[in-house]
Amino acid sequence: MTPCAGPLCTRPAVAHGLCQSHRRQELAGKALRPLRPRTGAPTVALGVRVPQEVARWLATLGVPTTAARALLVAAWEWETKGVNLQAAAWSRPR
Repeated sequence: MTPCAGPLCTRPAVAHGLCQSHRRQELAGKALRPLRPRTGAPTVALGVRVPQEVARWLATLGVPTTAARALLVAAWEWETKGVNLQAAAWSRPR
């Protein structure tokens, strides 16, 4: 793909040699100006499915499925940060 012809832009061109944002500026009759940098951390969509056997077991304990999902996501986040969950559970003050 060819890059956008707008000032200081590295996005791919989609129409008339411009990216979507610079094309919008052009259609609005405005002078083309550099775009603000994108901010924020990239988002990650994470789908979590609680196995049916686990959901049934948690239901007998009175734990809702949404809480189980939150727990699984928290465990995944800890694992990705290199935290040993078993060691963390045993070292927790009681």
